[in-house]
Order: sequence, then C-alpha cells, then structure tokens
Amino acid sequence: MRPLTFITFEKRLEPGRGARLAVTLASLFLALVLSGLVILAVGVNPVEAYTALFSGAFGTLYGLSETLVKTTPLILTGLAVALCLKMRLWNIGAEGQFVIGFLASVLIALALPGRPWYLLLPLMAAAALVGGGLWAGAAGLLKARLGVSEIITTLLMNWVAILFSQYFAYGPLKGLDGFPYSPAFCPGACLPSIGWGRVNAGLFLALAAAVVLHLVLKHTLWGFEVRVIGDSPKAARAAGMKIEKKIVLVLALAGGLAGLGGFVEVSGIEQRLSPHTAIGYGYTAILIAWLARSHPLLVILVAFLFGGLYTGGEMIQVGMGVPVAVIRILQGAILFFLLAGDFLMNFRVRFGKKVSSER
Repeated sequence: MRPLTFITFEKRLEPGRGARLAVTLASLFLALVLSGLVILAVGVNPVEAYTALFSGAFGTLYGLSETLVKTTPLILTGLAVALCLKMRLWNIGAEGQFVIGFLASVLIALALPGRPWYLLLPLMAAAALVGGGLWAGAAGLLKARLGVSEIITTLLMNWVAILFSQYFAYGPLKGLDGFPYSPAFCPGACLPSIGWGRVNAGLFLALAAAVVLHLVLKHTLWGFEVRVIGDSPKAARAAGMKIEKKIVLVLALAGGLAGLGGFVEVSGIEQRLSPHTAIGYGYTAILIAWLARSHPLLVILVAFLFGGLYTGGEMIQVGMGVPVAVIRILQGAILFFLLAGDFLMNFRVRFGKKVSSER
C-alpha cells in the first residue's frame, strides 16, 4: 500500500473589506512586478518605464485629457459588466455590444445627414442603446429559456458583431475613394467638445449613467431583486421573483450601456465608421468591473486608472520603444492575480494523504 498526497479546498468564513482591499492591492503589485520583468527583457528600465507611463497619463494637461477620452467608453462598458456581476452573470460580450452601438450610431448619422444636433444625437444614442440591448438580450434569452451559458454566447457574439461592422466598412458604407471608411459625420452628429483637448460631452453621459445605475441598484425594488438573485437564486425563486425575466432584462440593459459606449466613441472621437471599431474596451471592462467589485461608482475610478494605462502605454511605446503589448500583459496579470487571490481568500487549501492500492 502506498500513501498518495491529495488536495482539498475548505470554505473560509466571509472575508472582510480589509482583506479584499489587501488582496486587490497585492494583485496590482504582483502584476506590476510581472510586467516589469517583461519590460526589463526588452532592454528598458521598468522603474523609468512606469514613471513615464504614469507621468504621461496623469502628469500633463494633454495626457490627462487623453486619459479622460479613454475613460468615457470604459465607464460605460465597465458598467455593462458590473451590472451583470451583481446577478452573478458573466457578460464577456461588452466588446461586441460596444461595436453594435457604434455601428447603429453610424447608420443613423449617415441616414439623416445635415439634421440638427438636438434631433441626431438623441436618435443616435437611442439606436446604440437599443442595438446593444438587443444584441445582449439575445444571449439573455438563450440563458433564461435554454440554460445556454452566457459566457459562451456573449463571447462568440463579439466576433459576429466585429465582422458585421467590417462588412459595412468594406461594403455598403465604403467611401467613394475606395478605402474602408464611411463619409465623415455632419456637425449635428458630433458630440460637442468641452474645450479641453478631445474631451467631449460623452464624459458627462458616462458619469450620469454610473450615478443612475448606483441609485437604481441601491434604492429600488428592481435593484433589490437583482442583488437577491445574485446572492441566492434559490431564496429569490422561493420568494416568487421571476429570475428568467430578470436575466433577459439585466443582460439587455447591460448591452444598452455598452452600446452607449460605442455611441460616445463614434460621435465624440471617430466621427465615421472604420474597420477598426473593436478597440478592446469591452475586454478591459471585465477587469474594471472585477476591480470595482461591481460597484457602479467605483467603476468610474477604476476606468480612469485604466484609461491612464491606455494613454501612458501609447506614450512609452513611442518614447521608449516599449511594446504596447506590455499593457495587455499587465491587464491580464491583474486579472490572473485577482482571481487567484479571491480564490485563496475564499478557500483554504489543505494537503493530506490517503492509502492507495499497490501497483
């Protein structure tokens, strides 16, 4: 008989806020160390690179304005993921919902050229909201009716949305010069600038969305039901809550928020359709929502920090030759260490031995 080592996981007591904060900070530190090793491998001093990154993103008026430009859609896509996490749903499709909102806004802007802003902008925002909502709502319906994993459906629908957008860029909306760019928007289809770089009124829309979502989740019956379903589906079902309808509605609302992110990006920044509508904001939103612990107001802060990573990453790529892929590695490392830290915080790992039969 030969003893074999085996591993078991034992549930811990609910960790406090202090423990969660410590795990989050430790995860960020370890992610910085790992990314620093990658930066060192390409021949750049990691301390200098990180200093330049944060200085470029937050240390100048130009850098700060560009950080806010990137923060705006990140808030909205972050809210799209955070809302679903409140109900223990994983919305991996914020990227596709963002693209659909982007495309829907383009179609309205080009279909009604020369119209005034007070007509075009609300129509574009409504189209983005409905388009993103229907896109995510389809995944919610599959989850509610057939039990299909929303992780799989929302992820796969990202690629469908991207290819759908590229079809329009290379096909019906291609410019007269033959390049895959639609005609530029008329002035009425462009969000007004606030007079600071490229920062536009979309920032206020994103901030308002975060505040409204926070109030709805905290102070309404609907928000209470969403939280109860997330915490205990069995208790919610016993209380008579209609879980299936809530799944569809939550995913549809989340898709609408991500679609609004596409609206502010195209109306405020791009102002035309291109084949590069998928920027990666929807995937970064997963990190943002997780770091913010799905709290809408904390999403604002975390989105601002990740907006800085985008801006600073572009600057150190140009100024120091650091590949922009390092920022992707940093984002991935943050998620990896966060998940590992959360697991170890919730479960105690125990090693033991048991007797096995002889060979």
